[in-house]
Amino acid sequence: MTTRRHVLRSFLGLAAVSTLGNACSGAANHEHLRTPRTAGNPRPPATPALAAEPALDPILAMPRDPGFFGEDDTALRQALAEQPVASIAKGGGGRSLGFKITLADGTMGYFKPEQAIDYTHWWAELGAYYLDRELGFGRVAPAVGRRFDWGRLQLYAQTDPRLSEMRPRGNGTIRGAFIAWIHEGPAPLRLGRDWEKWVRIEGPIARTPYVPPRFQSLGYVPASRTTAPDVPEDGRRPAELSDMLLFDYLVQNADRWGSDNVNVRTRGVGGPLMLFDNGAGFWPTDQRLPIMERRLTEIQRFRRSTVDSMRRFDMARFRDRVGKDPLDPILTERMYQGVEERLGVIVAHVDTMLDRFGDRVFIEG
Repeated sequence: MTTRRHVLRSFLGLAAVSTLGNACSGAANHEHLRTPRTAGNPRPPATPALAAEPALDPILAMPRDPGFFGEDDTALRQALAEQPVASIAKGGGGRSLGFKITLADGTMGYFKPEQAIDYTHWWAELGAYYLDRELGFGRVAPAVGRRFDWGRLQLYAQTDPRLSEMRPRGNGTIRGAFIAWIHEGPAPLRLGRDWEKWVRIEGPIARTPYVPPRFQSLGYVPASRTTAPDVPEDGRRPAELSDMLLFDYLVQNADRWGSDNVNVRTRGVGGPLMLFDNGAGFWPTDQRLPIMERRLTEIQRFRRSTVDSMRRFDMARFRDRVGKDPLDPILTERMYQGVEERLGVIVAHVDTMLDRFGDRVFIEG
């Protein structure tokens, strides 16, 4: 039987990584990695449980919070954290199991529960949300940690083979990331071959790293139907894509460039680029993944305001943001240290590009 270590190595496509299986010292105090395995799945009750859900601490407004594309998150996150459930539906698509939940006041969200998949981290969705707000991006959908009644949720996925991967708690609840529903619809952004020239000064890359990790390790590049124009039709895209690549390096999201760039999405067709689906980030073990190092070194153009934000990043304030989540502790000390280390790597890389190319590295917008 394939071991978890082999599954993880296969997913990352990193033959050079030799410490994934034995670097667990940083995860030893990570509560969501110590959850005892539930033996089987209890038979769900005949009718949904109607008991009141566990009360959660109120959500506090965050300082300097840009909101989701400038929209105030406070009331929406308060509803996501506290409103009772009105209806539930099993989520569709993707490797992991999730649930679309409508709350009593009409607020809708997508719940990503704790589960035993090495590249689906509920804590990563929350860490990415708080990091996005601290950087001033406002491109990650509002999210909050929440617990739901597992007996009630599993009624809506009784025949789903992924039920055995869920990790409910001993008190009958399951925790996870509850993410605001994107009503405009996350629309795939079709980039075309050689789009990387938009974030580079030296032009296209001979062997692009912006592919699924397993393709990168094999040297396989999927064929694209079109070639990206030298200048994108939408002038926002170069700066947006540069921001996304830097953000993915910070959170170590190795799964952005899935098949057909499935996780590169805009807020509605033709809308601004979102930082959508960040669950394959904030790894509990390695903090510097080789595939992510390669992806960073190919970026040669940056938004000036993004670089400034990273230079003056306040780790204490970021920790404070995360600490206000109802499910905190979410990130381990090792993860915080990893963010700080990677910020330094990004700043050093930008400085290297500035030495080589001068102010040509900066993208307007």
